[in-house]
Formats: sequence, C-alpha cells, structure tokens
Amino acid sequence: MADLRSSALAYLREGQVRAHTVATVPDASAPALVVATVHGHNGRYQVVYDATEPLVGRWSCPCWRSELCPHIAAVGLWSGFPGLAARSTATPRSNT
Repeated sequence: MADLRSSALAYLREGQVRAHTVATVPDASAPALVVATVHGHNGRYQVVYDATEPLVGRWSCPCWRSELCPHIAAVGLWSGFPGLAARSTATPRSNT
C-alpha cells in the first residue's frame, strides 16, 4: 500500500480531484472554504474544509479512515495546505 503522500500525489496526477466550491478571503494564503470530490480507489468522497466559522477549520471526508486520509491530503495539496501531505505527520480529523 502506498504512503499517504504518494497516494495524494497520484490522485492529483491522475486528475481525480474535482473542486466544486472554493471561497477565499482577502490577503489569505489559502481558501477559507473548499468542497471537492476525490475519485478514490473504493468510490467517490466529498472532502470539505471549512474555516468560515470561528474555531472550525476542520477537514472532513466520509471514507473509513479515522485519521488523515489521502483524499484530504490530495485536496489539501491542491488548495494550498501542503502540510497535510507531509511524509511523517498524521493529523486527526473531524468526520462529520
């Protein structure tokens, strides 16, 4: 099985990430809201990042993983959050 970063990069290279909504705020280095679909190996997953409400800033993906998944990492790379695909970091996520 490929590591998280390799899987995320493969999704991007293969064109498996489709953004539906991207909202930014002035002078921000990354979006405040991202809604995207990742066509993964076992289905399609809607990945959401929402920092529009104070103290939210959470990533969510409905896949089976309990920690950071390659679907979130792929959307993170695409949308300006490269740290999500770091080789040695596993970040817990919300699964709402």
